[in-house]
Amino acid sequence: MSVYEFFTSRNNGANVATFVGQAGRLFYDGANGVIKLSDGTTPGGTFIPYNIASTSTIGGIKAGPGANVAADGTLTIDTAGLPLSFGNLIAVDNTLSTVNPNADLILASNGTGNVELVGNIQFHTTVSPTSDPFFTAGSDGAITILVPATNPLEGAVKIVGSTTGRVSPPLNTGVMLQLTGNNDDASRFYNDAIGSFAAFVGRRINGNLSVPTAIQAGNEIIRISSTGYDGNSVPGAGTGRIVYQAKENYTTTARGTNVSIWSTAIGSTVLTKTATFDVESGVTLTKATVQGNLTVGGSIVGNAVATVATLGSATITGNVSAGNILIDNNGTLTTPRVIYTGTGVRAIQDGIYANLQFGVDSIVHQFNPSGDVVVNLNSYAAGAQITLIISMDTRRGINYGVAAARNSTTGAVSINSVALSDNQCVQLTYTCIDGTAANTYVAVSRV
Repeated sequence: MSVYEFFTSRNNGANVATFVGQAGRLFYDGANGVIKLSDGTTPGGTFIPYNIASTSTIGGIKAGPGANVAADGTLTIDTAGLPLSFGNLIAVDNTLSTVNPNADLILASNGTGNVELVGNIQFHTTVSPTSDPFFTAGSDGAITILVPATNPLEGAVKIVGSTTGRVSPPLNTGVMLQLTGNNDDASRFYNDAIGSFAAFVGRRINGNLSVPTAIQAGNEIIRISSTGYDGNSVPGAGTGRIVYQAKENYTTTARGTNVSIWSTAIGSTVLTKTATFDVESGVTLTKATVQGNLTVGGSIVGNAVATVATLGSATITGNVSAGNILIDNNGTLTTPRVIYTGTGVRAIQDGIYANLQFGVDSIVHQFNPSGDVVVNLNSYAAGAQITLIISMDTRRGINYGVAAARNSTTGAVSINSVALSDNQCVQLTYTCIDGTAANTYVAVSRV
């Protein structure tokens, strides 16, 4: 291989365009500011990849859009408004994308490093890149998710606990949040409140947010429903439901609301209202079975057609108004009195006193008195009647409680035990004529 040494000479009469020179020697093209290589045959020589610096050129870099060469040879790169590509990425102004269409754009950390985004975050779709962002993380940490389209096959936001990521389609539109838990594990939703209560609030606004209108009577405000897989699918209709419903048109001073519970009978798919809780009408039940004790401070109202309640044990401090009251063979009626059609039926067990009130008592049963019976009449009311039935295993004497012997069909104010027998019933029927003791009479009969 030959080695060519640099040497200098000057040819004032040469024309660069036609100059050939000696093969292997370099010469300077002053017109273009470049060094060329002579091959001994080519007029003007050949370019080599090295340029002499000038106000428009530094080496192989020429001044142009984004590249500026100063008079002192300083090179300045300015890509503002110009595309810059490297690899499969291209940067245009403040937008970073891929050169190849439909290619994934991946921000990946090296090892365990984090990918951290600083500033307000907004996500747009490629379909509407300039519209409102569908996901926003504000400077205060508030997250906004915009899902304008409704889809019965998926919720607006899904949280999936399974490794497969599969969900069961909701089948109903308007599903804003769908949670799917892990297989064979309960799916739980916790709402922890620290220092105050945890609230689950449903709000209904008629009209729209631009022109809202008031809730109307009959509108459901909240519906809590349940459903399950039936062997074919998970139906969109519920099998159990709690409904909060408006009872009147809402105003700033009137917002009447009731709560109802709905259930489905065995062998049916039809939801039926089972109970309603209402301030005006109280609790309305289609049927009730109480296994433990029932304490009622008000009244129980029913009729002879429907079964209002089946009670294992009941303590009632108010009134029971019903068509029929059925007590089975193992039950006892231990309330002070049972009111029906304005009069009362009650029982007295043991003891000797039978305290009767006209206008309140109607039929009173006293059984197995512990001694001779003493009847005390109270609250005389004109036209009122009371029937007292005394059942005794051991015969007892009875003081009728009337004012005089003439007031009794026996012609006496009492009957001695010797005139009675064991295992006998005595019926005393009292009639108050004018609301006074003097004109209250008793008819005595024995069974």
